[in-house]
Amino acid sequence: MLVNTGTGGVPLRNLLKSIKMDITNRLTVDFSVKVGMGGHSDVYRGVMDPTGTAQPVALKKYRFRNVMDMSLPGLIQVVDGMVAEMDIWGGLEHPNILRLYGLHFADEPDALPSYVSPWCDGGTMLDYLRSARARGGGTRRSPSEALALFRTEVDLLLQVTSGLAYLHHKGIIHGDVKGANVLIHNRIALLSDFGYSTLIDRDVDLNTSAHLGTQRWFAPEAVEPKAHRSMGADIWALGCVIVEAYTLQEPYSGLSDGNMLVSLHDGSRRPYTYPTGMNQSLWNLAEDCWSRIPKDRPNAGAVETGLRRLTTIIEVSSAVTDYLQSEHMSLSSLPSSLPLSSIDLESPRDLDPFVVIQRFTVALRYRTQGKDCLEGLCPTAMRPIARAIATIDPTLAEKLMANFGTPRLMPSLCSGDTSTSFLSVAFLLDGRLVSSSQDRTMRIWDIKTGKMEICPLEGHTNVRCVAVHGSRIASCSYDGTFRVWDAERRELVIGPIRAHNGGKLEGITFSRDGTHIATTGDENHVVVWDANTGVPLREMVGHTSSSACLAFSEDGRRLFSGSDIETVRIWDVASGDCIREPFTGHTSRVTLVCFSPDGKRMFSASTRDDFTIRIWDVETRALIVEPLRMDSWVLCMALSPDGTRLVSGSWSGKIALWDAKTGTAIPTPLKAHEACVSSVAFSPDGRKIASASGDKTIALWDATDDWKRYDIAMRM
Repeated sequence: MLVNTGTGGVPLRNLLKSIKMDITNRLTVDFSVKVGMGGHSDVYRGVMDPTGTAQPVALKKYRFRNVMDMSLPGLIQVVDGMVAEMDIWGGLEHPNILRLYGLHFADEPDALPSYVSPWCDGGTMLDYLRSARARGGGTRRSPSEALALFRTEVDLLLQVTSGLAYLHHKGIIHGDVKGANVLIHNRIALLSDFGYSTLIDRDVDLNTSAHLGTQRWFAPEAVEPKAHRSMGADIWALGCVIVEAYTLQEPYSGLSDGNMLVSLHDGSRRPYTYPTGMNQSLWNLAEDCWSRIPKDRPNAGAVETGLRRLTTIIEVSSAVTDYLQSEHMSLSSLPSSLPLSSIDLESPRDLDPFVVIQRFTVALRYRTQGKDCLEGLCPTAMRPIARAIATIDPTLAEKLMANFGTPRLMPSLCSGDTSTSFLSVAFLLDGRLVSSSQDRTMRIWDIKTGKMEICPLEGHTNVRCVAVHGSRIASCSYDGTFRVWDAERRELVIGPIRAHNGGKLEGITFSRDGTHIATTGDENHVVVWDANTGVPLREMVGHTSSSACLAFSEDGRRLFSGSDIETVRIWDVASGDCIREPFTGHTSRVTLVCFSPDGKRMFSASTRDDFTIRIWDVETRALIVEPLRMDSWVLCMALSPDGTRLVSGSWSGKIALWDAKTGTAIPTPLKAHEACVSSVAFSPDGRKIASASGDKTIALWDATDDWKRYDIAMRM
């Protein structure tokens, strides 16, 4: 039963009075139940501060011969050893060193005090790894499960090595490094058992073969005359622990103690032969530790560096494996003729950093059934992989992002109606997306989730074009009407208003301040409306054929419109008069116009045989640069809010990005749609581009170079 041990006098305390770590009063212990035992000690479980935090603790009680039968000099020698151990152990503070709370004195005249330390819920490292493998599905594991288990193994070894490096840095030799002396608490490895760190050259019976540690973990120099402990011997033992963690077997398994000592002395056998399936990098680290020349062994810091590098490799492999699984890809499904086909990435034992990266790039190029990977990877999926690779080779990480990444920010948006093509797209001020489609509806999308936010807005018989200002949406249709909607209230606020004598409406736009709406269509004129009431304010007459496009200047005082007869006109909004002569130069119908924020440049585009975008000086009416040419009809274009970039889309499905001042094409791998690009738009901050297409999708693109970067978190 549990009894409070109290503070009854024990003669031995008089010899240990210099130790200030007596915590007997704070402990409740049941010494009738032994929970573990080592070579020369037993372990019991107790509770510290049972009426307070009630923290579980472990008590390590030495099994010496009867202390009362010792001579006083012998007893003093034992006590000196304990004091020395307390001085060292009690002064250690490291996350991978088992903490010493203090001493417990039992009410037994022949008992030495017990060491009190945290109770480690995971047992020894070997117990913990054995249980982890059992939980992980035994030998039948998925690639992710296998990598997770391997990561656990390497992490524990890294922690053990970190603790040992700390000891060596402080000039302390552990003296008994082995798997059984590594305890696990809250999944953290703690190096324990410092008896050999202090009981050096003591004439004390510890029920073991020598004071140099445990025999099977001996370094070769331990069997030489006048052997003594050393940091090099700790490193030899650490090499044994690296393999022990994989095999869960002690060194020289299958050899008797006598034959083991012979092998150690003559070098006829190493502590382990290569275990089938063990990671080669780990095995190489162990072999380095087993150099028979102590000075040729790495120090603990070098082993720690090697293990940290291996954790990076595992991070790369985990990221690769997670991506492949998310894409329902398997490396084993790749054609056997591919390079590196013999490398098994799904076995963590074969990992090598550059093989992993090469193998991954092969997987990117070939999908299941050998299809070429054309779309590239979303930057969000790429960044964990590239960040891990960057710790090995930053340049390689940059190349990986540039070569296999894509500016596409998310999967394409689609309405769910496989027969519906999108006609136009625009961003609301808050970043939401508005689209119109051939099913006669408009939709509002949350681009963070890719989901439609509200039910489609209905009413038109065909929604040709949309324009936005703040939370308002203006739409026009071939049904001869335009309407204004409130995106917040999700309701129609103006219209339907019949315009242009009921002819088809081709274009609609808001003025910058939102006070005016302009429309154009089949009739040869442009109309300006009060955006709050829908009342017509001005009619611009002058085109000799139908007008297809229009745009307000930044200050709202001028209006640009393009027509079927290859011209662009500028109108005075206040008077309705045409300002000077039309712009001429296109060889086909002008379907697109936009105005730079500074009012100095005008952009126009044409269809059919023209295929060009032209940049004009508004004052001189001369072309600023040679026409920008696309591969087919230019169906849409948009200017960035700051006026520095122009995006355009064509009948062939291509999207192009241009420098709006110089006309230079900006190399950006915006993948072509599978049908015509009917509309493009910049987000209010200019960092995103949306494209709507006849392929029944809307794509969202990164308009910056951030998609090439692995060191940032992309914001939608």
